Amino acid sequence: MSHFMMLGRLLLLCAFTQALNFRPSCAPLDVASPYQSTWSCTDNLTDGSPVHWTGDTLDWVGLIRVDNALYRWLGQPIQDVAAAQQRSIDVLPTLTRYVFQAGSATLTVEFLTPAVDHDKEFVWATCPVTTVSFLIEGSASAEVYFDMSAATATQKSDQEVTWAREPGPGIEVMRTGTVAQKVCGQTSDRCDWGFRYVAVASGAKTVMASASQTRAAFAQGSYSKMEDDAGPARKASDRPLVLSAALAVTAGQAARLHLMLDEVVAQRFFGTDLRPWWTQHFKNATLALAAAEEQTELRRSRAQDFNQKLMAQLQSRGGEKYAQLGSLVYRQVTGATSTAWNHKAGEEWPFMKEISSDGDVSTVDVIFPAFPFFLHVAPEFFRKLMLPLLVYSVNGTAPYGMDIKYNLSWAPHHLGTWPVCALRSDQQEQMPVEESGNMLIMIAAVSKKLGNLEWLSSYWPLLKTWADFLVASLPDPGNQLCTDDFEGPNPHNVNLAGKGIVALAAYAELLKLSGQATESVKYQKLAQGFVNDWLHGAADGDHFRRQYDLPGTWSQKYNLVWQKVLNLQGLFPDSVFEKEAIEYGTRRQNYGIPLDDRHNYTKADWSTWSAAFYKQEHFTAAIDDLWRFAASTPDRAPLTDWYDTITGHMKGFRARPVMGGIYIGLLAPLSDAKEVPIVV
Repeated sequence: MSHFMMLGRLLLLCAFTQALNFRPSCAPLDVASPYQSTWSCTDNLTDGSPVHWTGDTLDWVGLIRVDNALYRWLGQPIQDVAAAQQRSIDVLPTLTRYVFQAGSATLTVEFLTPAVDHDKEFVWATCPVTTVSFLIEGSASAEVYFDMSAATATQKSDQEVTWAREPGPGIEVMRTGTVAQKVCGQTSDRCDWGFRYVAVASGAKTVMASASQTRAAFAQGSYSKMEDDAGPARKASDRPLVLSAALAVTAGQAARLHLMLDEVVAQRFFGTDLRPWWTQHFKNATLALAAAEEQTELRRSRAQDFNQKLMAQLQSRGGEKYAQLGSLVYRQVTGATSTAWNHKAGEEWPFMKEISSDGDVSTVDVIFPAFPFFLHVAPEFFRKLMLPLLVYSVNGTAPYGMDIKYNLSWAPHHLGTWPVCALRSDQQEQMPVEESGNMLIMIAAVSKKLGNLEWLSSYWPLLKTWADFLVASLPDPGNQLCTDDFEGPNPHNVNLAGKGIVALAAYAELLKLSGQATESVKYQKLAQGFVNDWLHGAADGDHFRRQYDLPGTWSQKYNLVWQKVLNLQGLFPDSVFEKEAIEYGTRRQNYGIPLDDRHNYTKADWSTWSAAFYKQEHFTAAIDDLWRFAASTPDRAPLTDWYDTITGHMKGFRARPVMGGIYIGLLAPLSDAKEVPIVV
């Protein structure tokens, strides 16, 4: 299929997204992993430099020459070069598309990260390559320039960087990285090891030199005569070096370049370095980039098919605003993961970073809110993401070099600080009921979705341990932390108790599916008994309390939504969901419903779950509120999940994968909504 035919299909999608003129708080550009995560947080791509998810500025610049006139399409103002007029921006699940007017030419720029079909095209979905494509109309030809600062490969700009070329089949590859290369030597949010790449098809002009020289040369028309800076290595802030390329673009033919980060080590798991999964298919980054160049049209076509199907599902459930929000958070979720090859187990192991809030590896109560996204889009990928946690929980770390004994009767909180898994059980942030409930619910849901219980053969005793811990902790979990620990102490937590009860019923469902009928009935009866205790102890007139011991309080009971998703019959009565949904409606503010009676702020993921309790009108209202916040918040950051419902200001957190929780609408059966076909 030609690029222009695919562009026609894309225009249909973009017309759909433009209907509501959505202004995202930040637009994903190159978001393929926690370290390779670049965004534009301004209205126009020319209003400022792109940023890492942390907010750190990344000095990337894009220029275009049309009819001997020069325009800037990306990055900060330079040399009085006029900005191309941005006509539109569209954020689709895997692609961000900008359209500019540059003199007589219409320039289309697409940032594509084809993280699709994880359960089928695992290499594509997890290989950290973003393709930037350029199309022009209205002019016969143009020349497009792009550069990326070598500081992109550093943690701090005073670190020394080196640069080199790596020849490949049909491709020109430029590489930069720090001189020190202390792999996994620090745990900041930006890595100072590994290598950043910019690659173009053979024949295009590329130069590695100082930004001031390459940009001036392109502006003056002398770029073709430039040569690489011969070195030696220097600080990234000293005559800042860029990897640059100039591409001839002819009307009707796309030009493109590719961006990549080779992490070298995807995760250090209890003493063993695990390489990125893509290295099992490509000997090196150059070959991965060559494959991206060769397969560009196929990858774009597959991504477009995926985008169209997913957006149709989102629109059918929650309207155009829901489709736009689901598209915005897609790469935010996938870009928070990195997939390693476990050469000892002979299988792929994805890991998730707790971006922004703590930097931990595979935090269970961060994975849990992201879970609806994966349950809908990639359940098998998610099953693999659970494996490192389960191996750790059954004391399986010794073969990796560190014999860490996990000796607690409840589920772990996380594995370590990214990208190093090395945590002892006494170093855990303890959330016993929270994490045990999370693990049981997720394992039950993904096993049921896949129709596969065989993978649990080694873990049944572990699951029983967690279930029995919940039995001992209910109906009142006492003074325990829950995932909303930022709110402060909340003992006798009614919502947390609800999670434990639903998790017990989920465990009973697992037992039933595995043929353990007697045990299933036992835990189902226990769960039902705890429901009766909950109904009596939490009742507060026309709603239910935040704490058992605090009359006159209220809170969102978002955990109960999993009864609906898992179709757990005979647990909490429908009247609970009806009462709570009506109560939340009376608490609605400008940008949503507060999390509970103590504060005006909310959590976007949890609010969406609570809105999926009962009727379509509640879910639609919650989506309207979240859309309004995302489109108007003055705090420009990759979409936060924690914000003030009155002012629209961000309270904290950014770019977190928990926003995958808004996909709950594709899972929970709303009482008055038409059925949405769930296609994985």
